[in-house]
Amino acid sequence: MAPLKAILFDMDDTLIDWSQGDGSFHQLELERFQSVCDYLVGLGYTPPSPAWLVEQLPQRAERAWKIAHETLISPHLPQLIMDMLFEAGIPNTALDVPTFIEYYGWDAAPGVMPFRDVPPALDIFVQHGIQLGIVTNAYQTAPMRQRELKTQSLWHYFQHCLITAADVGRLKPHPSIFQAALSALNVQPHETVFVGDNLVADVLGSQRMGMKAVWRKVAHHHYSQATQESILPDATITDFTQLFPHLDAWFPAWR
Repeated sequence: MAPLKAILFDMDDTLIDWSQGDGSFHQLELERFQSVCDYLVGLGYTPPSPAWLVEQLPQRAERAWKIAHETLISPHLPQLIMDMLFEAGIPNTALDVPTFIEYYGWDAAPGVMPFRDVPPALDIFVQHGIQLGIVTNAYQTAPMRQRELKTQSLWHYFQHCLITAADVGRLKPHPSIFQAALSALNVQPHETVFVGDNLVADVLGSQRMGMKAVWRKVAHHHYSQATQESILPDATITDFTQLFPHLDAWFPAWR
């Protein structure tokens, strides 16, 4: 029987509980765009107002995500915003992605924290030599999500594998984003378990790769009966402590 070498996790609503946000996203976006615009003004450009950018971004993002869900080609938030600036008259030489990320200052939203069961479980996995990784459909780049993980005291678990759709260019369930994580940790699918809250992206996608797939069922997500009947996870949990018996059954020697 193959050993358990790695556990991969989705990030949002698997590790991080977004249901507890305090609703300040609009103000945060104004502040982020103000910082970017101040930088551009310092270079001698006349950027659009932060308020205009905040107004435009949701519309642009919605269109980009609609196409993405049909093609599995991931949107890329920095590039999306830089394209908006270009249309508003800012030359595409004014900003590169690393500089944009620096001034945009993406970080954890107030009130958005790890689920309480996450850090204790991750500690146990680390103690038993299991490699950990994140595979997220985020359209933010890995350096942006890394800032969140540092704020939420989770980064030290995932320093060797943080894979975002923005960086890979493909969304789960596309196999390339899973393969990027397997390659980063140098493990095979049959040595790996995937845990995520999305039946299609996480469960179906990882099962197609040959991994054991665990569905983290969260209260504020709703799936049709047809979806739940057609996609059968290898295990369903509502708390990370429920994962241990399944690992014991699949990989008896893991601890």
